[in-house]
Amino acid sequence: MAELHRLFSNLPQVKDARERFLLELEEQLDQDVFLPGLGSVVLKHCPAFRRIYVPYVTNQMYQEQLMQQLMRESSRFLQVLRRLEQQPVCQRQPLKSFLVPPFQRVIRLKILLENILRFAPADSELAVSVRAAHQAVGEVVHQCNENIRLMKQTEELVMLEKLMDFAKVKGPKTGVAVAARRQLSS
Repeated sequence: MAELHRLFSNLPQVKDARERFLLELEEQLDQDVFLPGLGSVVLKHCPAFRRIYVPYVTNQMYQEQLMQQLMRESSRFLQVLRRLEQQPVCQRQPLKSFLVPPFQRVIRLKILLENILRFAPADSELAVSVRAAHQAVGEVVHQCNENIRLMKQTEELVMLEKLMDFAKVKGPKTGVAVAARRQLSS
């Protein structure tokens, strides 16, 4: 069960957030094809993006490691995975192709907002709201990247700790340690 959680993390929440966002965009599109309210819709959904995408993306490294481990060590997992990937609904795509898009989606949204800013009149209401949305999405992307960097550093430290053998390290010479204690107590 823990493996299932590590593999799929908060994927249902990611799906729900994406659907709510897209539904609201579709409503805006029905009102005006030029989406003048795009910036406000993005801003409205940014707190959910941060709350949901940041932990999801942070966990991706562990997803990948677990998937590789299960593929090596569990013939049953590999068998079920291959059977699932052959289903028409998966369009012969590997599981990984379904796990990576959430972070790509946030990055693409940032790029879309950048492109809109290039063409929107600088002082227009659209440019002002899209600029604020771009900044908010940029902060989500930055936080995702920062968490990934920190997780990689933590993993590297864990690996280094496993490689180091402190059992062979001798303590300080007794005379030096006694002198240091005396100096500290004075």
